[in-house]
Amino acid sequence: MKVFFAENVSGAAEEALLCLKLDGTSWDACEDYASCVGTLAEKLRGQHFGSKLSVRAIFSGKDFMIASGGMKYFDGCWKREDIMDVVSYKSDEHMRSTHDSVATPEDGQVGLFLKDLRERVVAAGSSSIEGKS
Repeated sequence: MKVFFAENVSGAAEEALLCLKLDGTSWDACEDYASCVGTLAEKLRGQHFGSKLSVRAIFSGKDFMIASGGMKYFDGCWKREDIMDVVSYKSDEHMRSTHDSVATPEDGQVGLFLKDLRERVVAAGSSSIEGKS
């Protein structure tokens, strides 16, 4: 227990309550995540953005929270033929990281994500960010 409390754990209880729904918390539209993704795709079909929603997931190779089952479930929610017309999904597994380190700047995944985002913006044209003159 001494090791557990060596770091700030102020958010740990809230996260556990949310995940376990012990305090009556509702996940609203995400109660059934696969249905939520399907509903999102339906709403996207009603819009005319001219491009697909791009979703990128970066999983850690040593994830004690979701493990391989969670990765497979999440991939299954997004890698569906019935939403491919409006959603582009890509996932990667970063073997060196853990659940807590996968998004840290030191691990490098945030930098790769931002580089990918920048390349997409440049490919779409700078007017999409800066506005038309």
